[in-house]
Amino acid sequence: MNTNLNRPTPLSPLTKVIQIADQIEQLQPGQPATSLFNAFKSAVWQLIQVAANAYSYRLAWAMVTLHARSALRSYENGHSDALRQLKRLIKQSVTLLP
Repeated sequence: MNTNLNRPTPLSPLTKVIQIADQIEQLQPGQPATSLFNAFKSAVWQLIQVAANAYSYRLAWAMVTLHARSALRSYENGHSDALRQLKRLIKQSVTLLP
């Protein structure tokens, strides 16, 4: 008997990154963003770990860990317009993925 029929197919690392980026895009001002940001960062890291050439991900990783994290901190400190910047930086980091 095949028990794999009831198990969902695991998502590829890139699909996870894109799905979480889409969830961040849907955030509204006032909604918490930290857990989604951390999930996004983790998904990008997982993608890097399975990459044949991890170095090619350096720009996207820097975008997330430096710039997007800074926007997240600003948003967490009450600057609601920083959410727009966070969304833009997350989207830009996805476009930088090889």
